[in-house]
Amino acid sequence: MVNKSKNLTILIGHLVKERHKLLYDFCLNLSNNGYMVNVITGFPTRRISKELINKYLNLPIEIINNNFIIYRVGTKKGEGNNLFTRFFKYIKLNKAIIKKAIELKNPVNIIFSTPPLLSFQALKLNKIYKSRMILYLQDIFPDSLFNLYGFLRFTPFFLIFRVIEKYTYRNYDLIITISQDMHNTISARTQTKIETITNWIDPNLRTINKNENTIFNNYSITKESFFLVYAGDIGNFQKIKLIALSSLQFKNYPIKIIFIGNGSFLSNLKNIIRKNNLSNIIILPLQPYDQLSMVYSLGDYQILPLRKNMYKFAFPSKFYNILACKTPILGLIESNSELANLITSNRIGSIHSTNNYIKLGNHIVNLYLLNKSNKTNFQYDNFDKLNIEFTIYNQLTKFINLLRN
Repeated sequence: MVNKSKNLTILIGHLVKERHKLLYDFCLNLSNNGYMVNVITGFPTRRISKELINKYLNLPIEIINNNFIIYRVGTKKGEGNNLFTRFFKYIKLNKAIIKKAIELKNPVNIIFSTPPLLSFQALKLNKIYKSRMILYLQDIFPDSLFNLYGFLRFTPFFLIFRVIEKYTYRNYDLIITISQDMHNTISARTQTKIETITNWIDPNLRTINKNENTIFNNYSITKESFFLVYAGDIGNFQKIKLIALSSLQFKNYPIKIIFIGNGSFLSNLKNIIRKNNLSNIIILPLQPYDQLSMVYSLGDYQILPLRKNMYKFAFPSKFYNILACKTPILGLIESNSELANLITSNRIGSIHSTNNYIKLGNHIVNLYLLNKSNKTNFQYDNFDKLNIEFTIYNQLTKFINLLRN
């Protein structure tokens, strides 16, 4: 029997093992450490296979083990494609999540930062019954929204969201961020206690050498080229156009870019490739979770892009997947960011900060030439050091200590 004080309610927009492995493992490990974990989330409708969507649409209560239950609530009709339609659907989903949390009445509520306004609406819980309120920020809203949709800064939403943000932070007992840059952003806005607990490396991922990597054979890709791989959401905000156009600079070199995934910008990417006759770009479909080691071991470099200033509001979790597979990183990010410092100080990759595709292309050519002449400056031992530092055990221990205190 779990002690009542160790009953946790975790509120988050979506959680399925196949798509949200990091958070799923977080909950699973909490349950294995004696906590009763009740996750309340929405039904998944995108970014996983149709078979999995159908499976979870028919699984409103998923019992993982005696201490870990996932409750799925809200609509099964999806989020919609329009920004404002999605926003109002998120508000409805938040209400359904909070309604279920009120039924559970657990003494600790852990609220994640998605969907937008969930953390604000969830303050209702503490008014109905006294509980410890912990805000776990995987990204900072509304900054992440304003960074992606800059025009919103010139609307009343900007002021409204800032007022809501200030009120929200003030009414939580603890705020957790996943990077020091995010910590610095939040600490300038509130007196609420803030702790930083980074995300972690998936222990199931490992390095796969080219000769063993089945993706090459499955898609008839020759192994002789110098490969740069982008894996993930092919959306409007991942610098996809910049990456694709950079390949104009190395048409005469044995350099190829592989995009793996899907998203709203995929058709645009295909148009860019066709209009510019970019024969050195390969597009592969989204790969299942059991192929992630293959995906993140595929390239000579993994491309990790982040929009300008986004490092202040978010930290890419795929960084840890790449670390696990020990693949050098080409970070398209500001040089003064925490992520850039991790890459350069540990000598596990290279940083490029401009949004000029010609300069990026020339940078990639230089990486190829250094690789060809064996003059790279990598410290592969540092991959092992970082793999030890960013274990789920280390990060979970920090979190459990916070709960105990």
